[in-house]
Amino acid sequence: MAGRKGALILDTARQMFLERGYDATSLDDVAAVSGVSKTTVYNNFKDKESLFSAVVLAVTERAEQIIADMAATLTGDEPIAERLTAVARALAHGALNPAVVQLRRLAISEALRFPGIVTAYWDRAPARTLALLTEWFTQLAARGELDTDDPAAAAAFFAYAVLGLYQDQALLQPNRRPPARAELDEHVRQVVTTFLRAYAPQAGRLLPR
Repeated sequence: MAGRKGALILDTARQMFLERGYDATSLDDVAAVSGVSKTTVYNNFKDKESLFSAVVLAVTERAEQIIADMAATLTGDEPIAERLTAVARALAHGALNPAVVQLRRLAISEALRFPGIVTAYWDRAPARTLALLTEWFTQLAARGELDTDDPAAAAAFFAYAVLGLYQDQALLQPNRRPPARAELDEHVRQVVTTFLRAYAPQAGRLLPR
């Protein structure tokens, strides 16, 4: 029962933090909307900061699933252009999910007040993604599938080329219509084409069709 109540409190708090912000959300309000006592809230989350931390870091669970899916894709046998395209799509569709964008915006808004929480978010999601890409690009370079002596720079170039424009638009223009899947897929194709032009051992041979 405690687990179910904890999940209910977490979901309620997420909605209230997103709608009201941190300061305007009280544990009394969270308890009332959740239909539980304030004691129950404290038993599951010792204070508002702990509850906020749990809300922000919950998004990393989705990131961990995306990262796991990426790892399976990166180690496949398909041509490198196909693997890069699949990974870029997973990154784009995962990071631009409306719930992920909302929580990222919330984390950014409270970064100065709770640097430790936001640092943990960075470590568990963006940093882990970059580390995985760096590891994979290192292996690809060793096998001659990529031409780079700085896999970390290649990983950063790839990830931010995929996400930068659309993620900024989603964060800073909340009323903007989310990009359609076809638009994102075309963006991904262009990114992979550009990336392979820069990093393919023999330019043009490995470009996606």
